[in-house]
Amino acid sequence: GFRGRYQFRSVDNSVTVAAVFTGKGLEVKETLLPDADVSIIFKDSKSLMKYLLATDRDILRLLLNNKVVVKGNMNYMFKFEYMANHLQLVLTQRRW
Repeated sequence: GFRGRYQFRSVDNSVTVAAVFTGKGLEVKETLLPDADVSIIFKDSKSLMKYLLATDRDILRLLLNNKVVVKGNMNYMFKFEYMANHLQLVLTQRRW
């Protein structure tokens, strides 16, 4: 399974969300990871929450508009966006 450690946080650390893919599942924590594969630092907590809850995530647009700073392996960020968007698509097409 996939393994990856993601850190999403605001510049002032008022919001910190860690997503850890363990190979067997996903753990989400409200903490700072000292050894994240990629850290995405948002200009403020509102921008961070808007991104996490968005239906059209696009990290490149945020980078170009100076809304975020990315540290670490950018490939992990693209993988996260793919997985999140794919899951959202599957869930919205599922009939209950």
